[in-house]
Amino acid sequence: MRIIPVLALILMGLVAAAIPGAQAQNRATTEDSAPNPATTLPYRIDYNGWFTVEVYVNDQGPYDFIIDTGATQSLVFQSLADELGFSRTGGPDQTVLGLAAAGAFPPFLVGELTVGGVSLEKLVTVILPDWEVERRPRGVLGLDFLRQYVSVFDAENGVLKLYHAGNPPARFRRWRRVRMKADNFGLEANYLYTMEGRINSRRVRFLLDLGASGTLVNRTAVASIIKSGLAVTVRPAGAGERVRVTDALERSTNARAITVQRFQLGRTYWYRRRFGIHDAPIFSELGVQNKPFGLFGADLVHEYSFALDFEREFFWLGPRSKNPEALRTDAAER
Repeated sequence: MRIIPVLALILMGLVAAAIPGAQAQNRATTEDSAPNPATTLPYRIDYNGWFTVEVYVNDQGPYDFIIDTGATQSLVFQSLADELGFSRTGGPDQTVLGLAAAGAFPPFLVGELTVGGVSLEKLVTVILPDWEVERRPRGVLGLDFLRQYVSVFDAENGVLKLYHAGNPPARFRRWRRVRMKADNFGLEANYLYTMEGRINSRRVRFLLDLGASGTLVNRTAVASIIKSGLAVTVRPAGAGERVRVTDALERSTNARAITVQRFQLGRTYWYRRRFGIHDAPIFSELGVQNKPFGLFGADLVHEYSFALDFEREFFWLGPRSKNPEALRTDAAER
């Protein structure tokens, strides 16, 4: 999602089911020599696969917000605006580019977001239309909040620990470290973060986007991968050939499904994962449509502890949870 003049990429709805038997080759425990976190709060996997936390808005709530590393700023949905009555700032409309479509929205003064006792103050942002379902999230926590902290997702205990960026854990014993790269893609906008992955032997650059519930690659990446041999299996016509992609504007498109035999990030491997193939409009906006490129979605880390250190530009992948289903919430039953 791109907000002009501020880039806020939210690509929140790739529905791509994980293939059983995915493996990550890492051992280990937790943070080593860690200072006390600024706050610790529970999180869960909800709304078809997003990392979800409770947020207070101007001391009201709590409300469910989705964590989105592909959004440069936090956002709210219309139902929350109707309830709390935010004021327009009078500025020009801002264009939001989603996965399948775009829209223009006026800016509003939302105020203060409080997450587990720490706050993002004086937030000015746009209001997106609600999802057309009875139960829905109320907003999105973006990089304007997340960059202030080192975020440690403890999958074993279902908690998120936030450490001040200037006082992070010293290291993560036996966790796998991957270098992130801050990139504004040549635009006058805030930075997003990419990582280099490998599908078979082919390098593919991925945008770290926990706002995407599944993982996506463009057609250029697939063409490059196929040249290297049998790295992917394109599913035959019929059931399962396509996955449905829905963005924050709740506008949908269909993406062709592929099964990736092996995906590597740093020294961690996943096997027989289902990805989507789609030349999303955002790829053209970022100027990567002719390069092997993809979105690293939330589905790849649902079952793992991991940490995000945006200041030092490190992504840490920890151990797999012994009870991964404990974090999941069935939206139909809540």
